Amino acid sequence: MLKRIPQSTLAEFYPRDSKH
Repeated sequence: MLKRIPQSTLAEFYPRDSKH
């Protein structure tokens, strides 16, 4: 599921997870 989400969206949802 998360894999389908683009990095841009992930960055907004998990800005702290920028390392991943």
